[in-house]
Amino acid sequence: MLNNERFQKRKTTVKIVWGILFLISAIVTIILVCLAINDKEVIYYEYIEEYSYYIKDKYYIALYIFGSFDFVCIVFFICSLIGVKYHTYQYNGHEIGLYLGWNCAYLLLDGTVVDKHTGSFFGAAPLQCDLDGECVYLKVGNFTLNSYTLRVGNKVLH
Repeated sequence: MLNNERFQKRKTTVKIVWGILFLISAIVTIILVCLAINDKEVIYYEYIEEYSYYIKDKYYIALYIFGSFDFVCIVFFICSLIGVKYHTYQYNGHEIGLYLGWNCAYLLLDGTVVDKHTGSFFGAAPLQCDLDGECVYLKVGNFTLNSYTLRVGNKVLH
């Protein structure tokens, strides 16, 4: 498998995994809410001749845990939709590719990884390589939104 296909598949896989985790957690949370609502106990007060209902609290801990997990999953899912990117550009018969993930950035030239940076959520060091005597320069902002600038020589591609 070429690096281009591998990084395209990785981008799609990240989005699918966080989407599935959110859906599973949301379904479990909805089921727990329904169980908590339907698990009522009836008390009859004779002196005022009324019935009173109260919900038992045995589902509350699970609801808090899955509700918190829902929040985390939806945040990561939205960030993966916005932030995980793979783009290719054509320049003088060469294909320049870049993959921007959660905490990594790869610069590809004709399907070969020529420079990479991993391990920081606060942006990557500038990635560079040589293309027929011209410097390919990739500057990445923070990895949450993955803003980037791709320059070949003095020409800005993105």
